[in-house]
Amino acid sequence: MANVQCFAVVSARAAEEFHRLPSAVRDLLRLCDGTRTLEAIAANSELPAARAEQALKRLTALGVVSVLDVHRPRQRRLTPVGVSWIEGAAPAPKTPAPAATPAPVAAAPAAHRPGFSDEEEQFFSSSIEHLLEDA
Repeated sequence: MANVQCFAVVSARAAEEFHRLPSAVRDLLRLCDGTRTLEAIAANSELPAARAEQALKRLTALGVVSVLDVHRPRQRRLTPVGVSWIEGAAPAPKTPAPAATPAPVAAAPAAHRPGFSDEEEQFFSSSIEHLLEDA
């Protein structure tokens, strides 16, 4: 399981600095949504990757963007059976039959239940209809 660094806008600082930023950097700032990495932002930006990285460093230094350590679960690879099922080459794997339902166990008499007095047992076993309001 990996931690990746994603970029997020710091709204208050971005509002203060937005009008001073070049339009290409403003477009880059819009990509900083807290889910994108440097690589994803650079790939979706009109700036070359090196310039996008440089701009993000500057935005971070200005406090306009913050770096978040985001935990992303490891993605599991599909098994060959899963791939063939997706492609339609194999039938769906058979699900195991449900386990037999165990026979119900009779509750112990109220006097023998540990932890509850007879008064508590009577309270919890009583109806709550008197607590409900008619709608």
